[in-house]
Amino acid sequence: VVLLLPANDIACSVEVLDSRNNFESQQEKELNRHFIEHRSNYDLAKYIVYTEGLQPEGVANEILTCLSS
Repeated sequence: VVLLLPANDIACSVEVLDSRNNFESQQEKELNRHFIEHRSNYDLAKYIVYTEGLQPEGVANEILTCLSS
């Protein structure tokens, strides 16, 4: 499992991902934060790739690098 996040800082990741969504309610926004912050995502992930500043090809290369190690 590869967890993709915008940044190592959870608050920054929440902010970036919130800005990409058009939430219809505060509950949806809070649910999004819950999933980003929930420990299970980090426990399940074998690798974490931070995507900040990377183009899609760069993200793909980071994932491939993780999987080839």
